[in-house]
Amino acid sequence: VASGALPVVSPSEHADRHRSAATRAATALVLRVMARRVSSTGPAATPPARLSPASGQVSHPCSDGGREGTGYRAPMHPDAEFLGLEATDAGDFAFEVRNHLARLDGQLYGGTAIAVSMAVAEMLTGRPAVWMTTQFVATAPGGARISVYPEVLAAGHRTSQVRVTGSDSNGNTMFASLGATATPKPDGLTGTFESMPEVASPAGSSAVRSPFVAMANNAGITDLPPMPEGVGFSEVLEFAVPDILQHPDPGPGRFCCWVRRKDGIPITAAMAAFVGDMVPLSVAHGLGVVAGGISLDNSIRVGSFEPTEWVLIDLRPHMATGGYGHGTAHIWSEAGELAATVSQSASMMQFDLASAPWVDD
Repeated sequence: VASGALPVVSPSEHADRHRSAATRAATALVLRVMARRVSSTGPAATPPARLSPASGQVSHPCSDGGREGTGYRAPMHPDAEFLGLEATDAGDFAFEVRNHLARLDGQLYGGTAIAVSMAVAEMLTGRPAVWMTTQFVATAPGGARISVYPEVLAAGHRTSQVRVTGSDSNGNTMFASLGATATPKPDGLTGTFESMPEVASPAGSSAVRSPFVAMANNAGITDLPPMPEGVGFSEVLEFAVPDILQHPDPGPGRFCCWVRRKDGIPITAAMAAFVGDMVPLSVAHGLGVVAGGISLDNSIRVGSFEPTEWVLIDLRPHMATGGYGHGTAHIWSEAGELAATVSQSASMMQFDLASAPWVDD
């Protein structure tokens, strides 16, 4: 480097240096917290997990019940197989845009990006997610391999602040996520301040192949062109649309849908984010048109989440202006517990069915 000149650092090198610095800072903070706890209260808190690329598993240091100085192996995230997550030799993750992780047009589905971000954050820190927000920068075609780079920006006694970035094989950013994972206080403040709509049970609801069908029916369209087979979340999810008997917040576009996995595996918080990416449908439902949306962002805030077979997606659109739609979705368990709440903004696209995204020219 010439005198007075700044060294040229590529974006990838800068990201590598930043991740290393963040990891060192997070580790140092954990060690300081552990040291304080050891000196004042006894056993230390469990530090964040570390990924073993060779085994594809997350290693959590022993906190009790194990041999001193050794660790135990925890399995990958329960949704890792569904999402196709793999550990890389570099200590990061990757997944392929498989058919069930894609939209009807075969491109990367936004719900996949936020679900991957949550799963990776939980694996990296060994703590359940509290919130996650994902900005969708670009999409990727079916079969594309997406590299996922998680970072612990700060690791506290109970809370870890994380960042997750997804990039394609050319290094182009597909999505960028920020969030937090945390160890809940057993005696912490707890309460729910929303009310679940009174709806029919899943067994008493109308099975549909896709919630898009209900949205089109609301627009007065019952003769739909065939939807593509073998692509989209409908390949792995079941949907049932209930009658809404009473809604705590009535208004245009209120729409409820029961969802569960076809394989019967309970819905987790990451899967709730996956299935909750439906706010554009409620915006279209409220306007009484057939429309879809390209997600700009998606955020989820997680409550006292207990895995459940069915979840009720309680969609409540807020507004649409200049072709952009905004709204929320509350996610309720079968037992009536508010498991999570989702908010989303999307670039809305109205179309006639002859030019629907999945219809071949």
